[in-house]
Amino acid sequence: MCRNPPPPPRWSLLATLVYGPGGPRTISPNSAASRRRRTIAQAAVGSGQYQVLAGQARAADLPRPTPLFTVVRRADGTEGPWRTQLTDRDLGEELRALKGAVYCFVAALSMMRDSEVQEIRRGALTHHYGSPAVRSHKLKSSLGPSKRSGGSSSLSPPP
Repeated sequence: MCRNPPPPPRWSLLATLVYGPGGPRTISPNSAASRRRRTIAQAAVGSGQYQVLAGQARAADLPRPTPLFTVVRRADGTEGPWRTQLTDRDLGEELRALKGAVYCFVAALSMMRDSEVQEIRRGALTHHYGSPAVRSHKLKSSLGPSKRSGGSSSLSPPP
């Protein structure tokens, strides 16, 4: 059986995983610690512990295990974690979906206009006549600049 040799490690990608996004751009063979890291990585690749990435994959494309995710009951009756792995890119997509869902929820339950919901800031929870309320910096009666007309409101009274 002929087996292809494993691909060489992508040192820049491995450096991002080891040092983080603000660290060195590669694991250079110059220092003793870097040489030990390279030896460990090459031994892992030699023993078959590697993942082949296509194209210009980055650290954000690597799946990360998610052992602490919420356990859910599936349609077939089994239980398991919501997700078993998640990439940074997937996390960004999930965050955007969550922000959109929260926006729709707040707009529907507060009956605020789009511009008022967009002006909600941290610490906006308050009480109004003894009931919980959300305060927006934008008021329904205030006129703001129109984005289409280049800064002047089309609803403002003449000077």
